[in-house]
Amino acid sequence: MLKSTEIAERIKETYGRNALSLTLSRLEHFYLRLYRATGLEEYALPVALEWLANEDNLVEVVASLGDRGMIKRASEKVFEEYETWDRKKFIVRKKIYEKHKELLLYILLAQWLVKQKNYKLEGSFYKKIFTFFSQLDLKKEFFSDLDVLKYDPIHVINTVYYLYQAGVVDLRRELKDKFCQVFLASEKFSGYMYENMVYGLTHFIIADSGFYQHYIKRADFEWVFDYFEGNTERILKEINVDIIGEVGMCYKLCRQKGKVRRLCEKFVRDSFDEKLGYIPRKGKDLSRTAHRNIVAYLLLVENDRFYEGPDLSRVNFLKEKFVEN
Repeated sequence: MLKSTEIAERIKETYGRNALSLTLSRLEHFYLRLYRATGLEEYALPVALEWLANEDNLVEVVASLGDRGMIKRASEKVFEEYETWDRKKFIVRKKIYEKHKELLLYILLAQWLVKQKNYKLEGSFYKKIFTFFSQLDLKKEFFSDLDVLKYDPIHVINTVYYLYQAGVVDLRRELKDKFCQVFLASEKFSGYMYENMVYGLTHFIIADSGFYQHYIKRADFEWVFDYFEGNTERILKEINVDIIGEVGMCYKLCRQKGKVRRLCEKFVRDSFDEKLGYIPRKGKDLSRTAHRNIVAYLLLVENDRFYEGPDLSRVNFLKEKFVEN
């Protein structure tokens, strides 16, 4: 049986050898997290390349923000391009967002905004997006229809934290209240909806860490940890390895070990395929298993800190386009 650190190293090696088989977005997702666990500059290049690849889309969308008709057309385009690999979730979410197409645009813009802040690329694009959000009633936009939160909690949670971290608005209290109302106070969920709930709980903590940029305070999320500790057996029985890895990461992000983290680490280790060199998923290729494997890496690697950034303002071709424009 391989040790945790050995599995983490094998995962990193496997994806390093097969990096060109990943889509650019998944490559960026994987290497951004490698950077934040290690601080090694070599992992920042895919992040910079993915950001550059988004330039034309960013320019087009930001140019639309001063005109309601253009915003509507940009929202339609984002809606048409919306996809998720899980067919069941895709069908439900597509119906929800058909009524709220502009929310998909806001989710994309919020992600761009906080990335520019994290990467120190706060030029004219950043200012235009910030100004646009400052003119909206974002509480009404995101919480007037709770089906959005119910069926796509991750994007709502992430976006609320993006907006807070970028200094636009603090909706964290409303988010917690609405999440508890939807998931914890009334309905009993099963199947993928139960996964949605547990996945959402992990992202309160992961998003608060800036997505693995710094540690968090457990005291701020006792309600989340209380749920994990009161429902550990069910989580391990019903939830997939991606989310179980994230439950374990919630404890790592507050520098705590204990029973739940140990059980999550064991589940992740037991899911590792030594012959393949990564944690597989039936019917999915290496690119589509990148998420569970980078989460496993983060959980199992021995690192004593996390790193902010990366600082991409030092990359000349990005500095010229995004900071000095």
